[in-house]
Amino acid sequence: MFKVTFTFENGSEVEVFANAGDNLLEVARGANVAIDAPCSGNGACGKCRVQLKSGELDSKKTLHISDEEFEKGWRLACMSKISADVEVLVPDVTRYGRTAPEEVVPRIGDAEIVFLNKCRIDETVLARCPKLRWVGIIATGTDNLDLQACRCHGVAVANVPGYSTHSVAQMTFSLLLAICQCADRYDRLVQDGRWRTEDPAAYRLLSQVELLGKTFGIYGYGSIGRQTARIARAFGMDVLVCTRTVRPEYAADGVEFVDFDTLLARSDVLSLHCPATPATRGLVNADSLARAKPGMILLNTARGALVDEQAVADALKNGQLAFYGADAFGTEPLPQESPLRGLPNALLTPHVAWATNEALQRLMDITTNNLRTWLDGAGENIVNG
Repeated sequence: MFKVTFTFENGSEVEVFANAGDNLLEVARGANVAIDAPCSGNGACGKCRVQLKSGELDSKKTLHISDEEFEKGWRLACMSKISADVEVLVPDVTRYGRTAPEEVVPRIGDAEIVFLNKCRIDETVLARCPKLRWVGIIATGTDNLDLQACRCHGVAVANVPGYSTHSVAQMTFSLLLAICQCADRYDRLVQDGRWRTEDPAAYRLLSQVELLGKTFGIYGYGSIGRQTARIARAFGMDVLVCTRTVRPEYAADGVEFVDFDTLLARSDVLSLHCPATPATRGLVNADSLARAKPGMILLNTARGALVDEQAVADALKNGQLAFYGADAFGTEPLPQESPLRGLPNALLTPHVAWATNEALQRLMDITTNNLRTWLDGAGENIVNG
């Protein structure tokens, strides 16, 4: 058995173990890092992103890694960095990778402190983990935790607010600009040796759309929705907002506050920026889409549960929606049988809006500080206090 270290361009590392003679490509895949190695990992192209190094084998092999999987590897390294920082505060740390629902209780066990993301914590789990006292969510959303049950069991829950505000707003417009001007698709055309094409459908090319003067609708006006509004106004768009609470400080934002029906009827682009709650789950469904402005572009960088994906697929096919850009889905990873897959007017990304290097650094810093302040007797970002 020997140690294999994935060393990323940004200096982060992820370590796994392998046996002598193992195929290093398979070792990489076993570590949840999918490798794209057209040069068979021999480094011939000089553009390799990841080195796999082994002390025992006395060899180095350089492999390619796709941009998507590079981000996944960076997230794994992010978890390693959090673990290292936390060990300074609490030396007895056990780290796990993906945790299936049935593994949550045995993995928490007698722990008093747990960091997690996407694991369900409810009354059933809490009753079987009586020593638990603090849960640190390595994210903003608290959808997977029963906060009332945690409070009843004396378990404080801390999240990481605001770390990805600018990154998610930026991704919202990355999707919109890709939809409206097709830069990625024109790039493929040119890379294929063409300059014009008689078959635009082959490249999913659409008529280009100018944003100036268009109406940009926002549902949910927290920090991300508000930052997205600033970007929309910078493009010369008229901004409509539907939100539960209109605060006095919003008066200078240059946006118009409307109800949901008005938002649907007037928006050329509708962007979702609210949490998934009982009131917002399924917000975009067949009924609301029927009331939307024909040919609307829908963007979702918030929560997949906000959208009835079958209804969206149907609206894309019948023309009620012109395009759907999404970075969040009801089930993740997106199932192969999803009705959204394969649609020429759907632009789908694998929930990576939050994963810029800068946002990840903030995530690590705030996560560790949440624990530090709780151990000091105060506790920052407690969401169920």
